[in-house]
Amino acid sequence: MSDAILGIAVAAGAVILYVALDSLTMFSFALDQTGVRSRFLGIPMGSVRFDEITDVEVGSVWDLFWDGTLLRSTRIGVHTFKKNVVIFRKNGKPLVLGPRDPVGFQQTLLSRLAWGRGQDSEPGRLTSA
Repeated sequence: MSDAILGIAVAAGAVILYVALDSLTMFSFALDQTGVRSRFLGIPMGSVRFDEITDVEVGSVWDLFWDGTLLRSTRIGVHTFKKNVVIFRKNGKPLVLGPRDPVGFQQTLLSRLAWGRGQDSEPGRLTSA
């Protein structure tokens, strides 16, 4: 009897820990003059230049799994229970990011891309911690 209770307690603790870690923001994403930059606890993890980006979408992990994007992508700070941003690149796998405000990040990135192509008047500025 005590083994069953211990097993349930361990499983419940694992679920609570997973949900808590999913809501923490250990990754940060920012747009600068050259592209999108990602950091893990302040340590640079990588970047994607604006001229490499072909499209930007927002989707949940479930949606990305079913359309096959999640399996063939590089993932940085992906959220399980919130929407994520997918950056499609000219040469390479899609990049899935988990910023705090995915829709705002997507809109700012799209406006920055349009501005860089001469289609908009002024780029927006966004950082996501």
